Amino acid sequence: MMMMMLLLLLLLLLLLLLLLLLLLLLLLLLLLLLLLLLLLLLLLLLLLLLLLLLLLLLLLLLLLLLLPL
Repeated sequence: MMMMMLLLLLLLLLLLLLLLLLLLLLLLLLLLLLLLLLLLLLLLLLLLLLLLLLLLLLLLLLLLLLLPL
């Protein structure tokens, strides 16, 4: 009887540990996803900045071409 109770307790503890591990894994995955999203956002921002710079350069070139006239 006592042995059965101990075994049950051990099983319960193992289950709890497994659940905790799963939760930790989920949290890690979520963090990784968030990091990936942040990286993507940064890349998008960099691309936008580059586009803006290109536009500015084009505008400057156009101004320089129109200036002699």
